[in-house]
Amino acid sequence: MHSSLRARTAAFAVLLALVVAVVFTVVSMMLVRNTLLDQVSNQARSDFSNQVVQAQYSLESADASENERYQQLVASVASSMQQDGAANLVGVYLWSRSTSGNAIVPISTEPTFAPLISDEMRSSVAGSTDGSVFYQPVSLTVDADTAGPPGAVLGTILEFGPVGDLELFALFSFATQQESLGRIQLNLAFVCLALSAVMGVLVWMVMHSIVRPIKRVAATAETLASGDLDARVVEDRRIHCHKRQGHGAETFLEAAENSCNPVFIDVGLRLGVDNYYKYFQQFGILELTGIDLPGEAGTIMHEKKNI
Repeated sequence: MHSSLRARTAAFAVLLALVVAVVFTVVSMMLVRNTLLDQVSNQARSDFSNQVVQAQYSLESADASENERYQQLVASVASSMQQDGAANLVGVYLWSRSTSGNAIVPISTEPTFAPLISDEMRSSVAGSTDGSVFYQPVSLTVDADTAGPPGAVLGTILEFGPVGDLELFALFSFATQQESLGRIQLNLAFVCLALSAVMGVLVWMVMHSIVRPIKRVAATAETLASGDLDARVVEDRRIHCHKRQGHGAETFLEAAENSCNPVFIDVGLRLGVDNYYKYFQQFGILELTGIDLPGEAGTIMHEKKNI
């Protein structure tokens, strides 16, 4: 019954700890995810803005006078942006806003993900007149059945006088950050389980330390109530003499002659563990006799730490 009580209490503590840990983990992961998303988004914006400045400078400083050279120049700008861009830059996309004869052919360094640039995003960039940077969160999915890592499309306008303004888009992947977030989630889950297990062990130990003295008192009270005064209760065990009906009143010498267990229990309790064990050592009970008896075994006494 006592073990059942301890088990139920420990199980309840573990369950409560798990609930608290799950709530803590969910809230923590939401905060971590939002913070991480803000960081990578701001970093992507910063990287894109720097690339826009470089691309605009390349266009303005180039010497091109024919449509074919315009196309080569724009393709070179896109290629340079892809090569010099951040590690998580997936693709660069350039479209001509103009529909005149000087309009360039659309440039794409990663055509697979070109459909991720929504019509709404293109309309926002096309309608921009102040060089604003637009941001569109996306999921880098190749097909509808497979969920890809999160990412973002950033877009703005590049001024290119000979052919009109160009619509510039850059696709960034946040796959690395998603993997980091997954590792954080796994570590938090492991910590939650470990803390719950520790909580259960601690509750079990506390309950054991509370229940054990109560069991001792109950066993002693039961012994006294039964009138069995020739027995002794140690921990939760009742120890009798080999003569179950008892010897009655006896001197210490008589107790030694009768090998009376309760008397020596009393002696041990009065001496304490340290003194009791000291006399074991002095009487040589813990050692071999030294007589070289054949088949002599070692002591059967318990170790001091277990007494």
